[in-house]
Amino acid sequence: MLKKTDIKTFKPGKLLLSLTLALVLITPSFAVPTVARAATFKDTNKHWAQAYIEKAVAKGLVKGFSDGTFKPDKPVTRAEFTAMANRMLGNTGYETLRFSDVSRTEWYYNDVAKALAANYVGGYNDGTFKPEYPATRQEAAIMISRFIPVAGTRGSISGFKDASTIANWASEAVGKVAARGYLNGYADGQFHPTDPITRAMLAKILCDISDKEAIVTTPTTVSSNGTMLSNKIYSNGVTISSSLGNGNATLSNCVVLGTLNINGGGENSVRLDDCRIANTVIRKSSSPVRVLATSHTTIAKASVAENSILETYALSGGLFGKGFENVTVERNAAATFKGNFPLVNVDGYQANVTLQSGTIEKLEASSSATDSKIKLESNARINTANVNARLAFTGDGYINELNAKASGITYTKKPGRIYTSNGASQPTEDLNADLEVSVSPKDKESSVSRNRDIELTFKDAIRTSSDRVVTESYINDNIHIRKDRKNGSTVDFTASISSNKRKITLDPRYNFDDDTTYYVVIDDKSFQYENGTKIREQVTSFYTGKDNKVGDAKFTPKDGASRVSRNVSPTIEFDDPIEFRNGSSIATNDLKLQEYIVFRKNNSSGARVSFSASIDRYKKVITIEPNYRLDDGQKYYLAIQSGDFRFTKNSNSVRAASVTWVVGDNLSAPRVTIDPRDGASGVAPSSDIIITFDKEVYKNKNRDSINESYVKSYITIRHIEGNRDVDYNVRSLNSTRIVLDPRDNMLDGNSYQVTVSSAFVDRDSNSNSITRSKFKIAGNINLDALNSAISAAEDARRGVKIADSADKVFTDQDFVNQSTWNTFDSAIRTATNAKSTSISTLRADLAAEDLTKATKIFTDSKKKGTKVKLNDSAFISAINVAKATLNETQRSEDGLDCVPEKKWAKSTDYDAFKAKIELAESRSKKPEDYTDNNLVDYEAEISTATSDFKIKRKDGLKPDKTALSELITTARNLRDSTLISTDGTDVQTTVDWTTIEAKRDFSNAITSAANVESNAKATKDNVTEAVKSLTEAVNTFKASCHKGSKV
Repeated sequence: MLKKTDIKTFKPGKLLLSLTLALVLITPSFAVPTVARAATFKDTNKHWAQAYIEKAVAKGLVKGFSDGTFKPDKPVTRAEFTAMANRMLGNTGYETLRFSDVSRTEWYYNDVAKALAANYVGGYNDGTFKPEYPATRQEAAIMISRFIPVAGTRGSISGFKDASTIANWASEAVGKVAARGYLNGYADGQFHPTDPITRAMLAKILCDISDKEAIVTTPTTVSSNGTMLSNKIYSNGVTISSSLGNGNATLSNCVVLGTLNINGGGENSVRLDDCRIANTVIRKSSSPVRVLATSHTTIAKASVAENSILETYALSGGLFGKGFENVTVERNAAATFKGNFPLVNVDGYQANVTLQSGTIEKLEASSSATDSKIKLESNARINTANVNARLAFTGDGYINELNAKASGITYTKKPGRIYTSNGASQPTEDLNADLEVSVSPKDKESSVSRNRDIELTFKDAIRTSSDRVVTESYINDNIHIRKDRKNGSTVDFTASISSNKRKITLDPRYNFDDDTTYYVVIDDKSFQYENGTKIREQVTSFYTGKDNKVGDAKFTPKDGASRVSRNVSPTIEFDDPIEFRNGSSIATNDLKLQEYIVFRKNNSSGARVSFSASIDRYKKVITIEPNYRLDDGQKYYLAIQSGDFRFTKNSNSVRAASVTWVVGDNLSAPRVTIDPRDGASGVAPSSDIIITFDKEVYKNKNRDSINESYVKSYITIRHIEGNRDVDYNVRSLNSTRIVLDPRDNMLDGNSYQVTVSSAFVDRDSNSNSITRSKFKIAGNINLDALNSAISAAEDARRGVKIADSADKVFTDQDFVNQSTWNTFDSAIRTATNAKSTSISTLRADLAAEDLTKATKIFTDSKKKGTKVKLNDSAFISAINVAKATLNETQRSEDGLDCVPEKKWAKSTDYDAFKAKIELAESRSKKPEDYTDNNLVDYEAEISTATSDFKIKRKDGLKPDKTALSELITTARNLRDSTLISTDGTDVQTTVDWTTIEAKRDFSNAITSAANVESNAKATKDNVTEAVKSLTEAVNTFKASCHKGSKV
């Protein structure tokens, strides 16, 4: 028994978290404590902790026994610890338990469930909680460190004489809790980590914590910009309100035991410094909210339901600086990640995940993640991706290992290793997966029919950039078909858009030319989805000729082509990525390309053609840009030489190949120049439009002179934002130059497009190509106030329901009637239109004021519903546990394709469990069908299914082949560096030799080992035997080697 003198500076402990334990708590087998009739117990008089016990009882933190005793020196069990800690914390959230040794009928069931939800306890790997096991001092330190703000506290165990006996998994927690003064050592200078925590000790610890820590038991809401919450324990959650808008909020040195709900904030807003968060739900739809985790911050679970940016910076690591431990991206959510993340679960249809930088250690895509897109920027990496649904990996980032468990998986950059299971087809490369808009013909497609229509399919209904209906004329102004290059001559077409506003069809007025490359260009931000998301510029191309492959390369123009444009940019395309012959990578604009590519007139010995060259990001397409326009009627020779390049995947040399083609494609037709030029910005509002022809032009082959009426019929000036043609005067006119004067000054900051139709002919009846120039007028309209008002308006109506009475809406939801909604919606549309039509900052600010007034009226009109919604948190939690269990399980028939660190289950068991999860999820989406009885049944059903499934799982049997692989590499190097000789007289003295028989036997041994390495069904015994045999072969071969004798 401890004496008072032994507890000079006693502090409470921390909860157990070992390599084999996730989190732990304890409760012994004992009579259930009850409140004593008095604060004095039979067995506490003159006990060293008597004052603490009486104080703890008075605070309602601990209870005595029905026999009038407190049993102060009795060890505290894991279950009893949760009961006492929960009383102090006042936490009310709970999580459905799945421990095999915690029955619903036990007194401590609810307390363990609350502690688990607060994330300060956990269970053992065998599925138990061991509620009646005593809690040790180091286990208590772990638990306490998880519910008090110690993340940023500096602590050390070096002062304890028995520091070496403190478990590694507990040392950091012991140091921090000791530094806070809650659980120090004994008078003998030792910590005694494995001694049990007694009821008296815990009474003192809880008294000290309740006195010193700020514990907030009511749910807290953050609504004001710049709010900082610091140095507090929030037992029942914090909500970042949508009314925060795009403002900022910070949590510093806080513990949130409930849920941190993030419904507001902007791209630089919610910051978590030195915090521990049990659960985070991010649900903000209008614009992304950034959640930044820094230093000693750990978020145990995070769920992304809308649009968010998760970022980590300068994390400390260890127990207290893990960042986002487990993130789930839900259906249709958009999540951007920056930093390092241990686990990301993609668990919803059409989710969009972007890893902008850093590493995701493990990405789990469930069967619900169909049609999701995972984009990896160039400096991003996924170490392991386990994919159970059809989805696309895009971008230039790297995937170390892809485990494909479903068919239809695509990538733009091939992963380092790909494994398939469950009958899934091999993932394939899809360079079009990066495209926002699907185009037919596909990008880089060849042998396209000359009379082919072009179809563009968008992900959702589209509108113009000014939020108006898309018309045929608007399509013609903002989508282009160009010949030979992105900014080449324009192909005229008619356009139509489908009734659902998702598909645009372009019908060229004339057939395409043979053996020609055409480009489909969508102007940057000229279209937007109905939610306001702008669509960025997109360029794809296709080729009307047949397959133009020569050797290992595909040339455009193809060999023997004629009538090639003088402005052509030839390309050389390979089926697989290439590199230079020495294995070095090819930079985008590598100057060595000019050395290795032969471009001459007539033939291989003709005059050199000056050019620059570049290679695409996939290292498969080289584009040649001549420095000058090519000569009309000239034959050109383009070639690559043998051995200059090699394929990256197998180091095989690219074979030599060459083509010749002739320039000449009606190049004598009139050429048009428009001033202001295409793409110009900062153009003066009063500018004239000048159209210049390089030769005299007429109306027709009869050489009738052009006049003002003819010009106005075939030359248009269009106001892009206003979606209308601009009237103009013809200031001057002759056969080579036309000057147009818009009747009114063009608007500041707005865009205009001039179109010259192919209606002007030269003396030989050659007509010009249709030519367009799109430019922007100078302007400086400040839209900040208007943008802010629109954002605030969208936030005000987010989540608001439309109803005519309160009894149709749940109590946690706001509602308005239909008339109020329509009025506010009209006000938002008016303000949105003002963004493109305002000609001054004053006009924009007035529009902002009008919308702000409308927002206040709308906000004041909102009311709360009265319909009661049953609490389904336990059911939802059980579903999430089931899904997590399924995600961490590999489907297999024998376990040989599953590493020992993973669990596997047979397909029948896996599919049956998956079906039960899908049933539970379908039920969860209909809360209106809940009753008190069926909700309990639903939760019990999925929890039981999870427990049953866990029992059926087994450890993987896939052997570790690392040692075998390394040995094979060593053996091959040894073999390849040894020459064959009969007596060594023909081998230098510095080189080893052996006989042909010895080298042949050694090669056979290497081949046998390599066969085991590549055999997916190889067992651990097979691998062990292969290592043993190859080791013996290496030793035998070394013994047969001798130094040469040739001087």
